[in-house]
Amino acid sequence: MRAGRTRTTPRSLLGAFVAGLALCHCERPHADVVDCTFLYGGDTYHAAVAPSSDPYRSALVPIGDEFAFRGTYVKSPTDVAVLGFYAYYVSDNGPVLLEQTRYYPPYAHPIRAAQSGFTGMRALYAPHGHELQYWCQWR
Repeated sequence: MRAGRTRTTPRSLLGAFVAGLALCHCERPHADVVDCTFLYGGDTYHAAVAPSSDPYRSALVPIGDEFAFRGTYVKSPTDVAVLGFYAYYVSDNGPVLLEQTRYYPPYAHPIRAAQSGFTGMRALYAPHGHELQYWCQWR
């Protein structure tokens, strides 16, 4: 080896890569979890929607005493990937679907999400007029 030259090894390349990551202020465009925020009756509720291979088993999340929400996220296989939100009014006879919203890839992934997320502010109403507001954003 000649004087003044350094030898590049796989270990030194890996070290440089890790050091570069530590200095990088990179932002990931999104995570794999969607956070939904609900406003109802002066209270705030939250639900997280994570990828699942069995969306039919996703839990119904109660929102106060009149509403419920179910979020599903099928990430793969890509030909059936979908993000679904289902909002319900809970009647004496069981849940009644008020809104079904589906998002298909490529998903909107703003680097800095606005307060109302990628869904925008949604407003739904019980039969007697009580309002549920919600929005969802990538974690």
